[in-house]
Amino acid sequence: MIDANAISGWLSLNGLSILLKILFLLVIYKALLFFKPLRHLVPDSYELLFEHIVERFLRAFLIVLGAIYILPHFGVDTIPIIAGLGFVGFALTFASQRLIGDIISGFMLMAENKFAKGDDVEFAGKEGVVNTIGLRGLTLIDKKNGRDHFIPYGDIRTISKKLTA
Repeated sequence: MIDANAISGWLSLNGLSILLKILFLLVIYKALLFFKPLRHLVPDSYELLFEHIVERFLRAFLIVLGAIYILPHFGVDTIPIIAGLGFVGFALTFASQRLIGDIISGFMLMAENKFAKGDDVEFAGKEGVVNTIGLRGLTLIDKKNGRDHFIPYGDIRTISKKLTA
């Protein structure tokens, strides 16, 4: 049977602390979304994609951080959780080096605004018109044979762009 006195005693000891931690994390989340400190680096055509990625990452990070802050109030030892997250983070980073490199290269190319959808370009040994711009790479439609080529951002070393008069 549930003891109401034990619950009220626990809430009087831990309730305010838990509430303040949740409010603190919500304030951080809202403040970071309000200021959007990297927004000026991203051209308008990529703004929604970039904001969506940053917002999802921030939300997931704050949820995990909040869980690590609040779980000790329920008697859960968070040290093994933190160690496990460190190991998982190391393993994921090591396994996805190429993917992370492509994404970072993509953000750099987006910030420099070197090309846009519909531009006639040549890079990574392929020539064509930029069809789609994604998170990890872009697609070109080859003008000669109409083939669709996917080019990861990490493979782009030189960009040649035809200028229109």
